[in-house]
Order: sequence, then C-alpha cells, then structure tokens
Amino acid sequence: MVGQAIKWMLTGFGTHGYNPQYDIYDVVGDSVFPNIIPQNVSFPAITYRTEKNDPDKVKGQRALNNRITLEINVVDKTFSTVIQLTTLIKEQLNRYSNSYNSANST
Repeated sequence: MVGQAIKWMLTGFGTHGYNPQYDIYDVVGDSVFPNIIPQNVSFPAITYRTEKNDPDKVKGQRALNNRITLEINVVDKTFSTVIQLTTLIKEQLNRYSNSYNSANST
C-alpha cells in the first residue's frame, strides 16, 4: 500500500495531460521500484525503501496512524539527471502536507 502511494505521488497518472507529476514521469517513466532495480530496466530509475513503520503513540487509546520513514534513491548514469530528478522529487513531495481528517500531524 505504501509502495502504491509513493509511486503515485512521484509519477501520478503517467502521460495524462493534467498530471502535476509529469516532469518526473517524463524522465523516469514507470521505473519506480521497491528496494532494488530489476536487471532489465533502463536508467534513470527510482527506488524506495521503508526504514521505519511506527504507530503514533496516543495515551489510553489505539494509535490513529503509522508514521513511516522512507529512503528514496535516484539512479542514473549521469550526475546531472540525478540532480534534476532529486530536485523534482523534493518539489513534488513538498506539495503534500502531513494531515488526516483536517488534523495536522506534524
């Protein structure tokens, strides 16, 4: 589930005209993978890895959500493409706020 959300946040609807993530999709395509890149995939590619998956601590009741820490890696043969994708990914992920049911959880 986390993987689907990360892939959508980075590449969106693919070639759809109203896709705000099109800049990333234009460079990477569908090359977003968990943990490792398969052998027959061309570069550039993005990998992600879940480092932590901890429930938020709420005294006296069940945790409302889990706090997930991710590592995102950009792989390519040229440094300029890695820097370009890194900048685009940072800008894209900064568009999202960490809120649920109008309650800010940051």
